[in-house]
Amino acid sequence: MLSLRYFIFSVFTIACLGFGAQQAGAQSSRAVCILPNGDLLLVGHKDHVPWMAIHTATWVEQPNPDDAPAKGEFTAACTDRLGNLYLAFEDEGDPKKDVHGLLQRVNGAWSALPALPRGWSSIYDPVALGPDAIWFRSWHDTERRSVMVRWDGKTYSELSLPPGTKEMHALLLDADGTLIADGDMNNDAGAYRFVNNAWAPMGEAMDGMHVDRFVYLSDGTLVCNVARSSYSEAKTALYRWDGNAWKPLKGADVPIKQDVEDLCAGPDGRLFLLIEAGDEAGDPQRLACWKDDRLRWYKGTPESAVQKDFSGMTHLYNLACDRTGLLHARTYRAMVTFPWAEFDRAMDGYPQQDASAAALWSLFQRLEPDYYTKTAALIKAYRNYNVASNEANSKRVSSACAALKTWAGAAMDSVERIAPKRTNRLADRFGTALELWRKSAEGMSAQVAGKAAGKDEEEQDRLETQTVLALGNLRDAQELLDAELEAYAARNALAARVLPASYATRDGYPAMDDRAAEVFAAEQANIAEWNAFMGASNGWVHHIGTSRNAATGLVVLQDIRDNYRPWMLKEKARMEALGIPPDRNRLYDAYMKALLEGMYLMNTIEALGEIITGSYAHETYNEAVERFHDAHREVNYAVQQLEGLIPAYRVRHGL
Repeated sequence: MLSLRYFIFSVFTIACLGFGAQQAGAQSSRAVCILPNGDLLLVGHKDHVPWMAIHTATWVEQPNPDDAPAKGEFTAACTDRLGNLYLAFEDEGDPKKDVHGLLQRVNGAWSALPALPRGWSSIYDPVALGPDAIWFRSWHDTERRSVMVRWDGKTYSELSLPPGTKEMHALLLDADGTLIADGDMNNDAGAYRFVNNAWAPMGEAMDGMHVDRFVYLSDGTLVCNVARSSYSEAKTALYRWDGNAWKPLKGADVPIKQDVEDLCAGPDGRLFLLIEAGDEAGDPQRLACWKDDRLRWYKGTPESAVQKDFSGMTHLYNLACDRTGLLHARTYRAMVTFPWAEFDRAMDGYPQQDASAAALWSLFQRLEPDYYTKTAALIKAYRNYNVASNEANSKRVSSACAALKTWAGAAMDSVERIAPKRTNRLADRFGTALELWRKSAEGMSAQVAGKAAGKDEEEQDRLETQTVLALGNLRDAQELLDAELEAYAARNALAARVLPASYATRDGYPAMDDRAAEVFAAEQANIAEWNAFMGASNGWVHHIGTSRNAATGLVVLQDIRDNYRPWMLKEKARMEALGIPPDRNRLYDAYMKALLEGMYLMNTIEALGEIITGSYAHETYNEAVERFHDAHREVNYAVQQLEGLIPAYRVRHGL
C-alpha cells in the first residue's frame, strides 16, 4: 500500500519498574500471608529483632508478643479459619545455636509452643486447622532429610512422607481440612492427600521435578506450579486438578526453561505468576497473570515484564493479593504493589482499550485538519525550494517551519494532558509524528539558513542528509499513525471520525469522490509493479545520469522497452477503462498524472540512452541529462501528491 511514508521520504530501553509508594519495611522481610478478613501480614526482622506489619489500607507496624525472642526474626506465618495466628520464629539469642519455634495467638492471647524436638530445625509452610491441629515442614539436621511435623495441641509427632519422597516443598489444607502435599511419584512430580493417617495419591504424576505450591483460585479450582529442571523438555509449568487428574492449565504457556517461582490467586479467576527465566544472565524475573485462558504479561510483553529498579534486577518473593485485588510482593527490604491495569494490557504494551479514548479521539479530530494543512504547506514550500532555491522560497520554508513547530508544540501539550505516555496508542503515535515533524522542520530551517549564509558544500550536504534522515523516520511514524487511525474507533467502541467539510471542497472535487472504492481497488491492484517502476527509475538515475557507458545504456534501454513501457501502457489503458471523468475522483486523477509523468520519464531516459549508445545525436548530452533530471523530479512530485491524498481519501470513504 502506498502511504504518506513515501510522500515524506521522497522529499528508551525497558521501562523501569515503578514501585509506587514504598511502605515502611523490615530490614529483612521473610514472608507474607493473608488473614481471614483479607488483611495482609508481613513478617521479618528489623536489626535482628522480630518484626511484623499488617496491611489494611496501608502497612502498619505491629507490636511483638511478649513471648517473641529479643533477638532473631519471624520466618513464616499462617492463620486458621477462626482467625488464630501462628508465627514461626528463629531465636538468635544463644550464640552457639539458633532455636526455632512457634508462637500462637488464640482468642487474642499469645503463647509459645514447646521447642522443636532435638535434631529438627526450621519451620516451613505452616498450615493450621486450629490450635490442636498444626502441620509444617522441617529439616532433620543429622539425617539430612525433610521432616513432616504435626502439633496436636500437646506434642509434636513426625508423619511419614509420601512413598519414595525424600524432600517436600509444598503444603496446603484442602477445603474440607484435608492435608495436601507434594511428593515423589516415580521420579516425577506428584500430589498426595493425607487420609486415614496415610498418603493417598492424587491422580498420576506430573511432568517435572516437584510441586512448589498449591493454590485455590477464586472459583475453587485447585492449581499448582511444577519445577522443571534446566535440562528438561517438560513443557507444562502449571496444572489444575479436575477432580480425577492433573491437567495442564489452559493458555498458561510459560516458556521452557522459565520456572514459576511463586503464584497467588486474585479476584475474578486471576492467577498471578512470578516467573524466573534461568536462561538469561542474572536470572531476571517476570510478572504475569493468567486469566480467561491466557497469560497477560506485566506492562504487556515478556520484555516489559522483567522486574528492574534503577540499580538493576529487583528480586521479588511471596505474591499476595489484598482485599481489593491489588497485587503485593516483597523484596528483601520492602513491599511493592502492582495494579491490575498493568496486567490488563495487549501485547503491544497498551491497555486492552486505550485510556481516555473518547476524549483523545475528540481532540485528535479537532487537531487533524491543522495537522495536514500545516504539514502539507511545509512539504510544498520545501519542494519548491529544492526546485528553485531563491530568496522567496527560502522565506516560505522558514515561515512554514516556524508555523508548524509552534503549532506542534501546543498540540503535543494538549495530547499529553489527556493521555500520559504508554496509555493510549493514538496519543503516542500522534505525539511521535508531531515530534518528528518538529525535528524535520528544524532540519529544513537549518538547511535553508546554511545555504543563505554561504555554508560550504560539505556542510550543506550534511544539513541536507540530516533532513532526509528525519523525513525517513517521519515516514515510518506516519505509517504507524495511519494504521492506528484505521483501528482506533472500532477497538474503543467509538464512532468513526468525520473529516471536516474543508477537506472536500477546497480542491474543486465533490465532497465524496465518484466510485471511490472501485478506484481505490484499481489503484492498489498493481501497486507492487508501480513500486518496482519507481525503484527502477531511481536505478536509472544512478546508472545513466552519472555515466556515459554504452553498455549500461543498452541494458537500461532494453529494460524499459521489454518491461516497463509495455506495463505502463497496459496500466494506463486499464485505468482509462474505468471511464472516470476529470475532476470527479482525486485518486484517479493523481494516479493518472503519476503514470503520465512516468511515461515522460521513460522518454527522456530513452533519448539519453540513445545518445550514450551512439544511435541518436539530435541533441547534446548535457541537454538530455537536464531533461532527464527534470522529468525525474516531476514524477517524484506526482508521487508525493498521490501519496499525500491517500490517508484522507481512505478515511473519507471508509476504506
